[in-house]
Amino acid sequence: MTSDKTLNELSHIKWRMKWKNLLKEAAPQLKMEQNEVTAHERELVKELKAKEQAHKKQEHKEKKQWEVEEHKQKAQEKVAERAKKVAEKVAEKEAEKVAKAAKKEATKAQKAARKTAGGAGKAPKHARQR
Repeated sequence: MTSDKTLNELSHIKWRMKWKNLLKEAAPQLKMEQNEVTAHERELVKELKAKEQAHKKQEHKEKKQWEVEEHKQKAQEKVAERAKKVAEKVAEKEAEKVAKAAKKEATKAQKAARKTAGGAGKAPKHARQR
């Protein structure tokens, strides 16, 4: 080998040794910083999971609340429908009573009309039989 090549080789070996020694000295500090970065990343992941879980809980709570409100609304609709049916039934019975009373009055009026119209020319039944 020529002296230039040998000198280059020696300088390259020296350079590698210096870097090796430097990395050996810095290893504990680098390891500590690596652990800090890893711990920070773990914290970020935990925060993200916590946010997602809180979001899911909120969605579930809103869904549950919506279901409860929907159930209440359906119950109110059923109550209103029942009240409407009861009111219709009451109105129907009242109409039947009025119709029955009107029919009774009409029958009474017919009987009274027959008595007055038929009574002028004929004698009462009990008087005719004797």
